[in-house]
Amino acid sequence: MKNWNEGTCRSCGAEIIWADIGGKRIPLNKRRVRAYRRRMDQDPDGHIHEIRGENLEPALFHISHFVTCPNASEHGKRKPAG
Repeated sequence: MKNWNEGTCRSCGAEIIWADIGGKRIPLNKRRVRAYRRRMDQDPDGHIHEIRGENLEPALFHISHFVTCPNASEHGKRKPAG
């Protein structure tokens, strides 16, 4: 059964999910992508460094559909009638 927050992009037909971020609805790609979370560490002198290499944490993320939609420029705030 399809959830209320699932749908398809009206211009390219891709499967999307809707997220509420700060009171605004934003379309996200339903298919998640693998990415690595940046981890930071602090040395004894108080300097903060990004941890690189094998210590990165893999995770799956939904990304904004505006990034991948070939018709993203057609979407956005509606123009006022007039």
